[in-house]
Amino acid sequence: MDLKPELAKTIRRLSTQKNFDVLKNKLRSWLVTREVTVADLIRHCREKTISIPAVVLNKLGILFGSGKEGIVEDSDTAFWFYLAAADFGFGPANGNVAQYYYDGRAPGGRNIELAFQYCRKALELGTDKFMLMSEILHEREDYPETVRYLRKIIENRHSDNRRRVDARKLEIECLQKQLLKIFAKLAAYQDQQQQQQQTSDYP
Repeated sequence: MDLKPELAKTIRRLSTQKNFDVLKNKLRSWLVTREVTVADLIRHCREKTISIPAVVLNKLGILFGSGKEGIVEDSDTAFWFYLAAADFGFGPANGNVAQYYYDGRAPGGRNIELAFQYCRKALELGTDKFMLMSEILHEREDYPETVRYLRKIIENRHSDNRRRVDARKLEIECLQKQLLKIFAKLAAYQDQQQQQQQTSDYP
């Protein structure tokens, strides 16, 4: 469905003026009254027939994800708005997409690999997703990298105490698992050496 010319004109004007909150509220109103559909709005953005700033798309994702301001909560719709904003290079939206893939709220269910990819992009764009990346890496059993990201939280004096405590707990768990891996490898090596010794003892 094509956008009505007056809607496209309003979007263009508010985007140019950087009235992002006003634009978000206009889009929310049009979505509620069905003057435009989510699918058509995102399609027009991708086809670049209209230009909606990524920050606004992300705000719409937050609305649908939380069910506020007269919007019915819908995690699928929230995800598509986050994904559209992420595709335009908006760091927080990449973080939100990563969180949805990690939590299993994304269409298609949980996907740790995609969660990792979008989380890494969010970090590259300057978004603080160190804890999420730590949790993803921990699940992938990459304990050294998990600890590296956790240290960024622990050593950051701007991190709140709760985050530091959570990071410290996960760090201790990772270090314990690293030690268990080392002990398991050592035990396997000793078993192998013992078997070789026994073999060599036969006449």
